[in-house]
Amino acid sequence: ANILSLIENARKYTKRITFIGCVLGDDSILQPFPGSETGKSYSTERANKYNQILKELVENVGCKFIHLLDKLDNGDFQDGLHPNDKGHHKMFEAIKEHF
Repeated sequence: ANILSLIENARKYTKRITFIGCVLGDDSILQPFPGSETGKSYSTERANKYNQILKELVENVGCKFIHLLDKLDNGDFQDGLHPNDKGHHKMFEAIKEHF
């Protein structure tokens, strides 16, 4: 519902809406996430599921989806979750192809 609300609000300004999928590094670094006080963890399996659900949802309402999960390597992250400069550059290169 939140994504559909975002799309509805964005359509007040433009009809060209693009969603960018999440990126993730090595599962072994992210389970649990370093420094997490709650034991929060991330996994490639969950990221793939999330991306697939998001892709289907946004494409069904006429938006574009850019898949990035397989575009970065473990060396492209500061901590397995947040891309470093190299990772951001790879993301930029992959995203700009769609515009």
